Amino acid sequence: MRFSSHYARQVKKIMERCFNMIDQQNSAAHTSAYIDSIAGSGYV
Repeated sequence: MRFSSHYARQVKKIMERCFNMIDQQNSAAHTSAYIDSIAGSGYV
């Protein structure tokens, strides 16, 4: 369970970073490409 909650915190941190990028760049298409690249990179 400890790993689970740690993983959830990591995901939350990444999502916050994504939302910050949305605010900065105001480009949903770019942000969605960014999320895809994270998901495809196997960061976990």
